[in-house]
Amino acid sequence: MRLLTLPEHSRRAYLPLDPTIAQAMGGTGLVAVGDSRDGRTVLRSTNRVGAVRVGSGQEAVEVRVRPKIPIARLLWLLGYARNQAGWHEESFVGLAEERDLVPAVAVSFTAAAAHALAPGVLQGYRDTEEALQVLRGRFRESEQLRIRLGLAVPLEVRYDDYTIDIPENQILLSAALRLLRLPGVRRATLAALRRFTVALAGVAPLVPGRRAPDTLSTRLTQRYQPALRLARLILAGDSVEHPPGGVDAAGFVFNLDKVFEDWLFGVLRDALQMEYGGHVEDQHLVHLDDERGLDMYPDITWWAGEHCLAVADAKYKAPAGRPPREDIYQMLAYCTALGLSTGHLVYAAGYQGPPAYRIPRTDVTIAIHALDLSAPLHELRRQIDRFARSLHAEQAGAALSFTPRLASLREHPLVTTPGRDLRNDNVFVGGHDGKVQRFLDDDSGYLQWLATHRDGFVINTYRKPTGTYLVLHRATCRTISGTPAVGSRWTVDYAKFCGGRSELEAFARNEVGGEPRICGRCV
Repeated sequence: MRLLTLPEHSRRAYLPLDPTIAQAMGGTGLVAVGDSRDGRTVLRSTNRVGAVRVGSGQEAVEVRVRPKIPIARLLWLLGYARNQAGWHEESFVGLAEERDLVPAVAVSFTAAAAHALAPGVLQGYRDTEEALQVLRGRFRESEQLRIRLGLAVPLEVRYDDYTIDIPENQILLSAALRLLRLPGVRRATLAALRRFTVALAGVAPLVPGRRAPDTLSTRLTQRYQPALRLARLILAGDSVEHPPGGVDAAGFVFNLDKVFEDWLFGVLRDALQMEYGGHVEDQHLVHLDDERGLDMYPDITWWAGEHCLAVADAKYKAPAGRPPREDIYQMLAYCTALGLSTGHLVYAAGYQGPPAYRIPRTDVTIAIHALDLSAPLHELRRQIDRFARSLHAEQAGAALSFTPRLASLREHPLVTTPGRDLRNDNVFVGGHDGKVQRFLDDDSGYLQWLATHRDGFVINTYRKPTGTYLVLHRATCRTISGTPAVGSRWTVDYAKFCGGRSELEAFARNEVGGEPRICGRCV
């Protein structure tokens, strides 16, 4: 097998490839394939990184495109964009010597899965509907009459089956099976992945192409969470299975433009909504013309009610000098459609041109920002905070009627501030006065609230709430009271919102933008 490597956004010439292999390689989308004047094969990489193997046996060719930023940082960007909680660069173990994406992902997943499965394979209850010769669980009368009218057996039944074939194990197995098919995975890692598939015998893999099911993070599944996060990342990558030309191929590819855009949206949404209010949207539909025929979808927009406060576009590849004209034209169109005087282009590090462009005969200025993705995380967060402050500063003196969907939690009228003596506080009267109380880094106040509001409810969510993780519990639920099963604090890694059920559901729906999931143990 022949191995070819090149960095992202580069061009290299190699000894000629077989025309059939070259055509199939170009069809994978990882690289563009051409010919040089001296007859060599030229590969040009753009915004995609990963690995693709085309062909089989000794004739196979494997191409690896390496990201310019460290592998651990790329995986952090990928993970944070999908789920803000639990992602740390320390989550990716054994990557100091890894330069390629696929081996790095495989090594990290193998370590996390080994930790998850070491105490034994997780089991749980699964709701099962099937036809049996004997009665088990609940008899489905309507289905029996509809399907088997006049027949005594088989019986249409529904029952709870205690099994290892649960979503958590299905996700791990599917990720392991996918890694086994990918090029570039080392032999020791392949052996470990095969052991996982044996341990998960009896678990059905997910249907290819179908979205992985949602799972809850509880004290019972805590050990699975790092492996599940990596498994979802593996399943989210673009798969290369059957490119044009009828040649066998397998691969794993990520689009860096999309990774950067998703990550920037996530961190900017958190920075703006939590500190300054409003709501941040991605790919919000706007129209450039009065007839609403010219559709546009800006990467990131910040809103106060129906009023757009700011617009930003994420561009992973930073130009060495002036930005491409098409980027400026695109942002000018966004500002025109949204009625804004400033638009923001955000590049990865490397931009050396002017910080802003004033467009003559208009009121529009295009501001240029560069983020150093390889900087230490604390510095990268400071860069995001500075950018968020600059967006907020543009609104100073605008005299807007600011009615955000998610206001700053320190000032939100539905959220009270912890730290008061709840026994003497009339904020909660059985939790039905329309107030919701947040507890963050305050275990004593939280546990005191639970003790004095036994008929209340609690939403468990991330420190910076998002609609993707909101779980509603009764105040008496054992999973959110007493002694934590993992760690020693209740309100450090997660925030607790406490109040009446209707108030919490309204708060989640109207202010956070999500529907709380019901705890299956207590509600």
